[in-house]
Amino acid sequence: MVMAAPVPLRRRRALLVVATLLAVVTAAMAQEACNGVFLTYTFMERAKEYPHLKKAAAQPYAFKATATVLNTMTEDLKAWQMFVGFQHKEILVSVGGAVLLDGSDLPANVSGGATFAGYPMADLLNSIETAGEPSLIESKIEITGTQFGVKAPGKPMPKTIKLTNPVGFRCPAPNHKDSVMYVCCVKDRKFKAKKANSTRYQTRRKADLTFAYDVLQANTNNYQVQVTIDNWSPISRLDNWNLTWEWKRGEFIYSMKGAYTLLKEGPACIYSPAAGYYKDMDFTPVYNCEKRPVIVDLPPEREKDDAVGNLPFCCKNGTLLPPTMDPSKSRAMFQMQVYKLPPDLNRTALYPPQNWKISGKLNPQYACGPPVRVSPQEFPDPTGLMSTTPAVASWQVACNITRPKKRASKCCVSFSAYYNDSVRPGQARHAAATGGAARPVRQPVGQGTGVGQDQALAGAQPHAVQRQLRRQHQLARHQQLQVRLVGAHDHLQLAGLHLQGLVCRSDHGQPLQRLRERLLLQRHADGRPLQQHHLHAGGAGPRLPRAHHRREDDIGTQASRQAAVGHLVHQERRAQCQHSQRGRLPQEDLLRRRGVRAPG
Repeated sequence: MVMAAPVPLRRRRALLVVATLLAVVTAAMAQEACNGVFLTYTFMERAKEYPHLKKAAAQPYAFKATATVLNTMTEDLKAWQMFVGFQHKEILVSVGGAVLLDGSDLPANVSGGATFAGYPMADLLNSIETAGEPSLIESKIEITGTQFGVKAPGKPMPKTIKLTNPVGFRCPAPNHKDSVMYVCCVKDRKFKAKKANSTRYQTRRKADLTFAYDVLQANTNNYQVQVTIDNWSPISRLDNWNLTWEWKRGEFIYSMKGAYTLLKEGPACIYSPAAGYYKDMDFTPVYNCEKRPVIVDLPPEREKDDAVGNLPFCCKNGTLLPPTMDPSKSRAMFQMQVYKLPPDLNRTALYPPQNWKISGKLNPQYACGPPVRVSPQEFPDPTGLMSTTPAVASWQVACNITRPKKRASKCCVSFSAYYNDSVRPGQARHAAATGGAARPVRQPVGQGTGVGQDQALAGAQPHAVQRQLRRQHQLARHQQLQVRLVGAHDHLQLAGLHLQGLVCRSDHGQPLQRLRERLLLQRHADGRPLQQHHLHAGGAGPRLPRAHHRREDDIGTQASRQAAVGHLVHQERRAQCQHSQRGRLPQEDLLRRRGVRAPG
């Protein structure tokens, strides 16, 4: 006997169903009024996954969602791309009706958002020329994945949804109703579009590296294709390139010319899905049945080989030079015979592979977009006539060089030391006495960044360390400049006193520096700071320079005291000369009035 659910639980489920229906109705009403591209994202369901955790932020949930792209304009929508701003650490496990634009392999971490490109319907036709056929004007994306951190009954909705391609559309902030998010993107009238193409195909794009996927011959269950690689970058090159892509519809490579696959698994193909359909086929000569084959270039000695080579621009051992260096070596080419599987058993059912990637040795990294249908490539007649032959179908893949990912900032520690014995003989004598090697000498703050200070800063944040080191270097330069300015001012002041006759002849050649040091040490021993009001306590006289009035911390202790004491010495010499000539105050009385103990 099955018991009925409790009344509160049934009422809650009924309210959720009603809220979902109201959201769907609101979105349908907005769709009727949209004249552009209508985007929706609908959260379907989710279930708790293992492990079951108590912390809600770490609990994984399996979810299912559906996104739609509807063309409501009077013109076609070509190469549409839709961005979904996931924000709950989502991991996509499967995607139907579209592919990830960056070519990431599933499962893919899309916590920062993901851009979907249409596949197999990259273009959406308008409803006027299709009589409103839903399968031709609308694409549906089936999304299955895992998300974290939203407890029931909350619903993990993305931040935003918008149309990223084609350009020239303006998407306002999306509306969010319960489990449905929708927005109507309209054309921007201020956007100046380029001259429209007369055909239904898109124009070829410019990029650092391009691939041309040209179908030369099409049969019911197979086709022959030519792949051309062009390096357009004037500075980058490729060495030993490796090309890979992903077959989405069960195709496999039967034969190749101009290149080869690293894994030639012909006999192993009997275990692939293709062997279930082609039961009478001999898979021994088959090149590759992998979903993601790795293709490389042939060596130069195979260039004239009729079996695998004998194609223009082939067999260069994977080297692609910039066109500015050698245009003949900036292109590579190879051909393949590709077999298809049901339901694509039709001459016109042609689908290129997705998720193109190319790499080399010590080469830049490329980010490739999805294949874009372009106008069929025209080839010259092989017999030499003036006629041209178009391809059955052509696609282009554009790749651009990507910037390297930003690495975490590192702490740069400067290390200043003297290792030469002639420079620091004391260190050598100390090392010889102790039997050890000479140790590095830590520099003072005024002459460079000390080792101890740098090691203390090593534990801080990188930006804080750089800011602190920059501040110390600026302070050191400032102190050195102040010492030079004060020394120059002192020299000029002494020369001026000499010219004015304020310095006695008997003082010429006297060790004034020794007197300065003695006065400085005596003043420092008394614990009294050497400031301006102490030097001018008695009588008027020449004032100290403005730089001397600043605090000792601003201009450096040693430079400040030397300059101030030097000025005091000048005053003492002037008073002594005046006393010897006019009977003025003696030196001891002058020093006593200034608050300085006489040296002795």
